[in-house]
Amino acid sequence: MAMATHSLTTIVYASASLLALVVGLYFVRRHLPKGTEEIVAGTWDCGYARPTPRMQYTASSFAQPLTDLLKIFLGTRKHGVAPQGFFPQPTTFETHTPDAARERLFAPLFRFVDRALSPVRRMQHGRIHEYLLYIAIVLVLLLLWKAGGR
Repeated sequence: MAMATHSLTTIVYASASLLALVVGLYFVRRHLPKGTEEIVAGTWDCGYARPTPRMQYTASSFAQPLTDLLKIFLGTRKHGVAPQGFFPQPTTFETHTPDAARERLFAPLFRFVDRALSPVRRMQHGRIHEYLLYIAIVLVLLLLWKAGGR
C-alpha cells in the first residue's frame, strides 16, 4: 500500500510541475512583443560617416593579444612604419602569423607522401585501355591467389 501511495504522489508532483511549466511558458509568450516592426538602423560607425571595408576589424584585431603573448611559438611577423609628426603621411601596418600546423606538420607530411607515391603517378596518364589492362591483371592475380589457397 505504501508503494502505491509513493508512486501516486510522484505522479501528482510531476503533473503539477508540468502544468506550472506550461502555464509559465504561456504567460512568458503572451508578454513577448507581437507584430512590432523591426527597426533597421546603421551600426555605430566610430565617427566615420561612410566606413569602408578597410576600416573593419579583422580576425587579426581580435587575436592580437593572444598572438603577441605566443609570438615566440607562432612566429608572428609585423611590417609597417609608425606615423610621425603632427600631420603624418599615410602609412600601412600588417601582421602575418603563419599556420604552424600547416607549415610544420602537414606540408612536410604531404611532400613526403608526394615523393613516395610519385612512381605510381606514371600509371595515371589518361589512356583507358591501359587502365583496363591493369584491372584485368589484378583480377587474374586475385583469381590465382584464391585458387592457390585451396
